[in-house]
Amino acid sequence: MASVDRIGRRVKLQELDVLMTVVDAGSMGKAARRLNTSQPAISRSIADLENAIGVRLLERSPRGIRPTTFGRALIDCGTAVFDELNQGLRTIEFLSDPTAGELRIAGNEPIIAGILPAIFTQLRQSYPGISIHVFQAPTLAQQIDLLCERRIDFVLARITPPTPPQIHTEVLYDERWYVVARANGPLARRRKLTFADLIGEPWALPWPETVVGSIFTQAFHDAGFEYPIRNVAFGAIHLHLTLAANGPFLALVPDSILRFGADRFALKVLPVPSPVRSWPVGFMTLKNRTIGPIAQRFMDCARQVTKPLAKQR
Repeated sequence: MASVDRIGRRVKLQELDVLMTVVDAGSMGKAARRLNTSQPAISRSIADLENAIGVRLLERSPRGIRPTTFGRALIDCGTAVFDELNQGLRTIEFLSDPTAGELRIAGNEPIIAGILPAIFTQLRQSYPGISIHVFQAPTLAQQIDLLCERRIDFVLARITPPTPPQIHTEVLYDERWYVVARANGPLARRRKLTFADLIGEPWALPWPETVVGSIFTQAFHDAGFEYPIRNVAFGAIHLHLTLAANGPFLALVPDSILRFGADRFALKVLPVPSPVRSWPVGFMTLKNRTIGPIAQRFMDCARQVTKPLAKQR
């Protein structure tokens, strides 16, 4: 193989883009249509790239064209190269117009329904032209995939250790959970309650098969009770809030929702310890990746918004 310095001067971004498109499309013909060019032009680009590097980058299989080990290594590098270039262009866009920008964020449902809108609302006071794309990713594996594929800027979610070595984490606060009921309901007027008093009541809970549902199931078991399966409404957090506010359902709601996402619901925290333990919430970012200026400002804003929750740690 030729020297790395000489190869670097010969590799063109356009050829790297062609390689990535061919692998994603699965054939040179499909890649040509995507790039609005001819199949011979695609073949020449791949051949020029292989000649410049000195190794074979693609091979044919029964399922179409796929990258060799060398090709996969170059594609992984190309993903990072184009991502950094995109981050640079977004920085230039921000420098030319500091009120605008674009963010891609992943999180789990309680975060999306609670603190994320509060952060975005406050951020828009200084940067009214920004846009956000929010991806709901309930599992750690989904969140990590989105980060490693560079489809998002960061994750704002529950931190579940251990995280992979390529991921950087920053804990903002510990999320506490509370049992809530209708503000003017009979349970809200009681001063003394035990969790055992609530087991026979109607509940609004997450599905047991979900990540949060499995945590809740274990919490009920640790408290000495079975996870309710009768007289229950299984669903998402918005359903839980509505049913609890209208009664007679009970729900388990995180502190961030009560502070930032439940002001339109008439709810009261019941005087009973929650069986669900608190867990850390914060950012996950990809190490050695440039964080754009709008993302940095969102993260700074998040640190300010979550200060009341962080003081509980």
